Amino acid sequence: MTKCDVLEQLQIPAGLLEEYECLPLQDFTADQGCNRRDMERISLMLTLHEIGFSREEARRYMCLFLSERNTDSQRLEMLDRRRADSLRELRCRETPLDQLDSLRCEIQKRRGDLYDESLFSASLSSLEKATR
Repeated sequence: MTKCDVLEQLQIPAGLLEEYECLPLQDFTADQGCNRRDMERISLMLTLHEIGFSREEARRYMCLFLSERNTDSQRLEMLDRRRADSLRELRCRETPLDQLDSLRCEIQKRRGDLYDESLFSASLSSLEKATR
């Protein structure tokens, strides 16, 4: 199996496979192909990038993951930091969304008020005709 076969099979960018090859792995070369364990590890790396880890952060996380010692607390700390960063980013995006919703609400309210006024005017006009 060639690198191209691996990339096609896993449907990942070439850069991710190169990152994986740079990890301290005893038994991996892309030209030999990927076994189930490799695919799980590459999938984890893809997830790390998708949740916002930089290339260096993903490499550091994977080195901890591959370590023979218990690194759960260090990896949890990294995930907690990324989560806090994501929440901060979300809060920053929330303010403009609130402002957008407020502007939309004003327009909808105004359109609704104008619509109600036209109904009121038509009803008033009908009532005036009926009382003449």
